[in-house]
Amino acid sequence: VNTPTFVFETGLTKGGVLRAAKLFIEQTNVREYVFASDQNMGHFDPLVDDPANNKFIQEVVPWLRGITAK
Repeated sequence: VNTPTFVFETGLTKGGVLRAAKLFIEQTNVREYVFASDQNMGHFDPLVDDPANNKFIQEVVPWLRGITAK
């Protein structure tokens, strides 16, 4: 695997998503990645929160713009 990867974790897994993602990155050829989190968000908040206050949207939109501009 060498696909640019974006990982976002909410408070649901208490660090489990980022720990697993870091292991995944170490075991693949992925060289372009972003790890982001908001431990105050619930599981569905990235999908339903107000975009102006949504850390997922604030992080993923610039990342997507960056990888599509290449």
